[in-house]
Amino acid sequence: MQDAAVGAGGGGAFTNVISSVGLMFALFYAATGLGMAVYYRNLAVRSLRGFIELMAVPGASAAFLLWVAAKSVPGLGGWWSPVMKLGYVMIGIGVLLMIVARARHQTDYFSRPIEAYEPDAARDG
Repeated sequence: MQDAAVGAGGGGAFTNVISSVGLMFALFYAATGLGMAVYYRNLAVRSLRGFIELMAVPGASAAFLLWVAAKSVPGLGGWWSPVMKLGYVMIGIGVLLMIVARARHQTDYFSRPIEAYEPDAARDG
C-alpha cells in the first residue's frame, strides 16, 4: 500500500530513505557504545559496578545493534539494494566532508591526541 502523503510515485523512495536512515542510527549508536567503553576503560576496571555500567552494558548494546543492523540487510533487499546504496552514498558524503574539513584545517579535531578518561586527574582538578 502506497503512502498517501507521498503519492503513488514516491512511496518507494520515501521508504528507502527512512530505512537507510534507520540503519545509520543503529550504526551510530553502536559506535557510541563502543566509544564509551573505550573512553572510560580506565575507570571501568576499578570496580565490578564500573565494569558493568561502563563496559559490559555499552559493549553488549553495541554488539546487539550491530547484530540488528546485519540481520536487517537481507530484509532491505541485500547489500546492493537501493536502500544500501543510499546508505553508502550518505557515508561517502560524510567521508568527503571530513576530508575537506581536514584539508582546510577547519577544526583541531584531527590534530588532538587520542584521549581516555583519567579518574585521578578529574578528582584532582
